[in-house]
Amino acid sequence: MTILFFFILGAASGVELAPRAVGLPAKIFSALVFVAVSAVLARPLASSILLQRGIYYFNKSDYSLAREYAQKALLYDGRNWQAYSRLSEIHFTDYARTKNPAELQEAAGCQLKALIYCPQNAALHSDMAWLYLSEGRRGEALSEIKQAVALDRYNEKLKNTMILIENNHY
Repeated sequence: MTILFFFILGAASGVELAPRAVGLPAKIFSALVFVAVSAVLARPLASSILLQRGIYYFNKSDYSLAREYAQKALLYDGRNWQAYSRLSEIHFTDYARTKNPAELQEAAGCQLKALIYCPQNAALHSDMAWLYLSEGRRGEALSEIKQAVALDRYNEKLKNTMILIENNHY
């Protein structure tokens, strides 16, 4: 798949690898630039494709394969906040099934990494609030849900959740 991407990108950019009128060093430089640009463009694309495969397995309730593909997505693009968020969901699902507190801590850690790369996402803050509530950390949960409401002030569901947390109904 990556090789096909390189060929398409090379064809579109007009890079030739055969020496002609231009000297060989210029061709080598052009080829190296082509490979570098291709690598920069291909990594996020490969990460996205792997993450989509992980989502497919998650929806099929095959959490081990979903985790594997989300982790592979992060190998290609370590800044993929969606992969971190999906890993958080997988860990939380495992926590719900096993009640293993390590899974809950992993879920929170992955969600925090997602927030590092996408801090303006209200849904991520809301999910972090739920994770904090699951850990019994009501103060942090309230802070996160307030941040979510600030980012998406027209979302009534977030506002209602904030009111419930403030009034100790969770």
